Parts: sequence; C-alpha cells; structure tokens
Amino acid sequence: MRTIQNEDAAILASIHYQSFEDSWSSSYFQQLLKTCFGFINDGGFILCRQACEEIEIITFCVIPNMRNKGIGRSLLHQLELYAYENKISSIFLEVQSDNSTAQHLYKSFNYIPVAIRKNYYGTHDAIVMKRAFYNNESM
Repeated sequence: MRTIQNEDAAILASIHYQSFEDSWSSSYFQQLLKTCFGFINDGGFILCRQACEEIEIITFCVIPNMRNKGIGRSLLHQLELYAYENKISSIFLEVQSDNSTAQHLYKSFNYIPVAIRKNYYGTHDAIVMKRAFYNNESM
C-alpha cells in the first residue's frame, strides 16, 4: 500500500475501467489528482478530497477478480488511519443503492446512511453515507 502519486493516473484509469461500466480516463484522473489524494495497493485504490476537517471519497474500487481478498478493507482502513492522524471529523461517500457488498463493507466500518440522491447513477439511486469521528477516537 502506498500514497497515490500524480504519475499514477494511467494505473487508476485502468483499475477504474475494470471496475465500473462508466469509467474515467487517465486525463480525468490527472485533473483529479491536482486536488485529490488517496491510497493504492495491488488491485485497488481509494481517491478522496479533503475540505477542512471532512473527507469525501470520490471513487473507491477493486478489480473484480481481486475482490473478497481484503483489499478494499485495507484501503478503507488506511483512509481511516489518515483521518485519525489528521483530526478529520467525518468521511462522506455515495454508494449505488443496489451495491449491497459495498454497503456491507461501509457499515462494518461504522458508516451510516444519511441521505438518498435519486437517480445519481443513471437509473440507480445513491445512498450518501457518513462516518463520524468523535473526539479523535482511537482506531
């Protein structure tokens, strides 16, 4: 596991392409990396944006044949360590309403649903989830 670097745009695009139908290009990732940060490991990455004491997960993916091996869990754990070390108050994300696997992962990390965005993913709703940290609780 390591921090995402600017030169990782092509790798991120490749992983994203393998993970989502509506994938993002390398040039789009180059633009995102001007304002975003994240973590990458073999088979997946998590990309985020920070504003003051909040983090928004922009995209989070694991290559399909690498799923269910703890890669996503380790990436999310790394983000939460970063949040703890940087006194972040909360992390937000959107997850597709029919993605029960991802929702289960987030709930296991104490993310709670806070809103619905209708048709956010075309014909699918997004569930907005939040993980709040209280008094810089221990990890």
